[in-house]
Amino acid sequence: MRGALCIAALALACVAFSVDEIAEIHERLGFATDALLSGGTREGTALWSTGLWPILIGIPAIVAIAIVVRGTRHIFLARAPRALLLLVAGFIVMFTGALAVEMVANLVSADKSSGAFLAQVVVEEALEMIGVTLIAWSAYALLEAYDLDISVHPTAGASAPMQSAGS
Repeated sequence: MRGALCIAALALACVAFSVDEIAEIHERLGFATDALLSGGTREGTALWSTGLWPILIGIPAIVAIAIVVRGTRHIFLARAPRALLLLVAGFIVMFTGALAVEMVANLVSADKSSGAFLAQVVVEEALEMIGVTLIAWSAYALLEAYDLDISVHPTAGASAPMQSAGS
């Protein structure tokens, strides 16, 4: 894939990940893939919590992102190698939370009020947020390296001091 197309694919992937987080698409697809498990259900299996989605959806998503990031590396390396490092680190951290820590859910209590369950969810979501923050920081560093200014400047009137009616 060419660089600009890969950058667009990265942006679309980030939008898709955001939509998925809200709409829980991977969980819905995960329940659909339960049909592939013995008895057509995840109950009583080692994957009782997650089902097959981390394997059938997560791993292909990682491969696709790796291919797309590889296709952008020349854009990053030309002016912003640090941005590429942030991007790769961001995806590693995000997918560690989204897949590895999610898989840990299969090892903790099914009791959603237990401390272990709560800790697993907190660590998973925290890693996803840290990863996404690194990805956003990467985008900012890339734009900055190519001299694109994305700062916000208040209008002239907005910075004027406030005066009361009686002054």
